[in-house]
Amino acid sequence: MAAAKKKKVTVKKKTVTKKKVALKKNIKTTKKTINKKTKEPKKNGRPTIFSKKLASEIIDRILSGVSVRDICLDPKMPGETTFFRWFHVTTEDKELMGFREQYVQAKAFAAELEADAMNSIADNVGFPLVIDGKVIKDDDGKMVMIKDAVSVSHAKLKIETRRWTVEKLVPKKFGTKLDVTGEIITKVIVKDMTGG
Repeated sequence: MAAAKKKKVTVKKKTVTKKKVALKKNIKTTKKTINKKTKEPKKNGRPTIFSKKLASEIIDRILSGVSVRDICLDPKMPGETTFFRWFHVTTEDKELMGFREQYVQAKAFAAELEADAMNSIADNVGFPLVIDGKVIKDDDGKMVMIKDAVSVSHAKLKIETRRWTVEKLVPKKFGTKLDVTGEIITKVIVKDMTGG
């Protein structure tokens, strides 16, 4: 029994020393991340504090057709959680409210670009016709395209995906549901049928 107790004690000592080593390593790493000039900790990770400059860069990327998901994958940009926290803020912060309005406008503009892209995708289905190493062009100077079943179904998938996205982003303009509202006015005429 005494031997069993000694084994437990030694196990505890080993874990305690491992914890001390881990603590020492953590202290060393925090010392390394302190900026020598300002004596402040270095900023690591993604930005979490809202700024006009950062918001402007995000909006510019959205306007150029980059998705929010792809923007948030950039290590210089905030993560998705931070982005949507800014977007759904309920305070009266004018900068964040302005960011929300700019975001909505940028997404509507991006929907317009996607709608334009659908025509381009439909017009450029297939691959160019090449004869003797030369690309064949029609009378208008456009490349003659060979359309096979695979390229047509791929283009159809791209168009349907864009159509669904556009319908969800701007349903009033691109939605498939008709919003029929109106007023019905009825007039009731009562005639005296008693003969008198």
